[in-house]
Amino acid sequence: MFRYDEFILESQLDFISESIVYFSPNLRKLFKRLSNVDGSVVGEIADALVDLEFQNLKDDITFIDFDKDPAYVSFTTSKNAKKNLTYKFPEDVYPDLYKMFDDDPMMRLSNNLHELNNEIWTKSRSPVRIGRFLNRVFPNKFTAAQIEEFTNKFKAVQEKKSEKFILVKGDDIAFWYNGKNYFRDEHTLGNSCMKGKPETYFEIYTKNSDKCQMLCIVEENEEGVEKLKGRALLWKIDTIKGSVSTPNPEKFEYFLDRQYAIDDSIVQKMRDYAASQGWAFKDRNSHTSFSGIIFNGKSFNIGMEVQLKSTKFGKYPYMDTFRRLNLSDGILYNDDEREDHTGQYILEDTGGGYDEISDRPHTYSEYYGEEIPEEQSVWSEPLQDYLWRRISVEVTRGQRRNRGYYPEDYDELVYDEWSDNYLYIDDASYSEHHGYYIMTDESISVVHSVNKKTGNCNSDYYPVHVDCDEYVSFNRIDDLVWYQNIVKKNRNWEDHSGILKELLIKDAEGDWILDKFKITLHQMKEPMDFLNDEDVVITFEWIHEMDAKLLGIEIFDETKISDAWTYTDDLKEAKLIEKIKVAIEKSMNSNQLTLKFGEEFDKPENDRIANLKGRLEQLDNFLV
Repeated sequence: MFRYDEFILESQLDFISESIVYFSPNLRKLFKRLSNVDGSVVGEIADALVDLEFQNLKDDITFIDFDKDPAYVSFTTSKNAKKNLTYKFPEDVYPDLYKMFDDDPMMRLSNNLHELNNEIWTKSRSPVRIGRFLNRVFPNKFTAAQIEEFTNKFKAVQEKKSEKFILVKGDDIAFWYNGKNYFRDEHTLGNSCMKGKPETYFEIYTKNSDKCQMLCIVEENEEGVEKLKGRALLWKIDTIKGSVSTPNPEKFEYFLDRQYAIDDSIVQKMRDYAASQGWAFKDRNSHTSFSGIIFNGKSFNIGMEVQLKSTKFGKYPYMDTFRRLNLSDGILYNDDEREDHTGQYILEDTGGGYDEISDRPHTYSEYYGEEIPEEQSVWSEPLQDYLWRRISVEVTRGQRRNRGYYPEDYDELVYDEWSDNYLYIDDASYSEHHGYYIMTDESISVVHSVNKKTGNCNSDYYPVHVDCDEYVSFNRIDDLVWYQNIVKKNRNWEDHSGILKELLIKDAEGDWILDKFKITLHQMKEPMDFLNDEDVVITFEWIHEMDAKLLGIEIFDETKISDAWTYTDDLKEAKLIEKIKVAIEKSMNSNQLTLKFGEEFDKPENDRIANLKGRLEQLDNFLV
């Protein structure tokens, strides 16, 4: 049986170097929906995606749809789509259907494309992260931060049937603070300082159910039990006061406090839900933001008051927004002001206590615009300012001028999960591979994609941690034939220091080779007896099945993996290149099927000719 490996299939039969981009109807609707997010990078990226559809793409990536994982999309290739279609829809019977593969497709906006051609949308699918997809179709157009923002919104707007919002109050609020009830113990939900605290910590919420509820987003797990994916307190506001910047604020009844969730897409869903309900919510989802809110799509600063019936409890929770409590009149305020409020409580103790305002020595913080008790402050060398010690983090790595204390929600800070440290953003690079920031000085850029026809690799800086075991350094492979030739003949390789292992495979000698350019060889049976040519000197024992058939050489079933460049070099040294080319020309000009295909590869005459032409092109491409 004549058989091709992945390398032969991709190199010889893939004549579609470009593809026309199609989105499924539902994915198209989602992108158009996101394109209406005015004044946002989300809308800008969505607009670019809408404009991308029906255009020619250099890579063969098309028929793009949702994936099971909301962080991914799935795609197929025009080559596979055609192949899968022909079984149910022969081209001679449905010629119009195949016009969608032409440069001027006829069926662009037809929903029937999604409904009729089920073979396209269910078979030969490959998943890819939406972030990596954007980098591939829009190289160097958007920053990592912009793509991350779009990814969060993309994930947030995808509806899950088992995912829903619920409003709870009373003792049910304490129930959802229990980490055992979380969908995943991750992100701000998993890191909440109130997670798993005793029920007595939450009585200021549970005993004032007329003023405090909790919005939860839950989803059933595999056992059918509802688990928490996000939560936020919902306050009924009694008094709204203007500020210098907002003297006459709009009135609203409910305010959604800080959102805690398993990822940022859930935060976005909760904020979208609050807007749909006519609620106000925090403009910055942070415990250091008090007066800034968003209502009816507008941001402004205001004072809010909540009148409680019950205020005296043995324990108090850490409060994100309504930090100050006046026990004498039972009013909560959305600030932590201390001046002229002696005797009132500041609720910021994660241990269930409180800080009673007194006349103790204070330092002034320019960053927070307030006085901080001296014993609770810390000096920030980078900011040249005093900060709250309890909500500050210390940066100990990176350039000396960037080291020191920062507010933990400082915009220029990123978190390096590899080293479990905060970094100043100038000392960090976002790694798409790891999914988080890493220290630039501890990273290298690697090859993460290789064009299967040209051998060109990605031009974008693609960092991984230097101690990561998921890449191979070029220092380990720079003496290999394939590497020396691909660097010499193709762009961008010299911009990187290694290559992801997922692109490689080991050959029979244990050397790393490119998986896309691997070739399967068979051991020969006494080749000289068949060639009988004094000019030919074969110093190798292994040959590709197609070449063996062209030259009339018998082979054993035993196989081994090699790379195309090394193998073509062997052919050149043996002076077999021209003989194979002559045999190909002869076979193409003959009416007889010189190459016999088995049932699995029983192809028409034009495909046989295409295969032979592909082999000719291949010999030229991989000559060392």
